[in-house]
Amino acid sequence: MVGEWRKVFHFEMEPRKLEFFPPFMKQVYVEDNPFHQSISSVRFPETGLCLVAVKDNELLTMKAARTIDESVKMEHVPIDNLSAVYREHFPNIPLEFVQRAVANLTQRQQQS
Repeated sequence: MVGEWRKVFHFEMEPRKLEFFPPFMKQVYVEDNPFHQSISSVRFPETGLCLVAVKDNELLTMKAARTIDESVKMEHVPIDNLSAVYREHFPNIPLEFVQRAVANLTQRQQQS
């Protein structure tokens, strides 16, 4: 665990029948869960960084290094700069989606 980041899913390479998935899809897409309350994106780029992740307005980057202290960088991103972070690190996510998510995040933060 780094800061508020926790391991949420564990993936196994064991083949599964199609019938295995629907209960999990309902949980992720229909039922209320933490993923519906925040902006979360993870990417494993083929660059000097081996992981880029955003949760709300926290940016986590990781590069290959000998120690966790050398490899992990966590930084707070001002909400006004969040669209720029997505343009840089997640260029395949449509800007319209990012802008809607940022607007929802801003609204939630103002209500808190």
